[in-house]
Amino acid sequence: MHKQSMLLASMLLATMTLSSCSSIPNSLKIISAPVEKVPLKLPSVDRFDQRPLDWIVVTPDNVEDVFEKLQNEDKQIVVFAVDEKGYEALTLNVTDLLKLVRQQNAVITAYQNYYETEN
Repeated sequence: MHKQSMLLASMLLATMTLSSCSSIPNSLKIISAPVEKVPLKLPSVDRFDQRPLDWIVVTPDNVEDVFEKLQNEDKQIVVFAVDEKGYEALTLNVTDLLKLVRQQNAVITAYQNYYETEN
């Protein structure tokens, strides 16, 4: 009889343990709360300091003088040249680059204003 009582008690305990795991709560509460924006921390941008650049305009009239001057200054006699269309393209490329930098700066400023201002 004692064995039957123990068996019955252990079966009852196992049934209660299994049934407690499968119970579902009657309702599910969802609580939402506003979350504060995390401050945007962007690294500072390097400052652009343009290196000095001397332009030498070489024409058929002064080519020998320019070469002689470079030779007297112990410089290599090498000329990097563009024609007028190439110079125009170079100027427009620099202008486009500056425009892109300004647009990127505006985007970064907008992000900073959005994340760092209090609502």
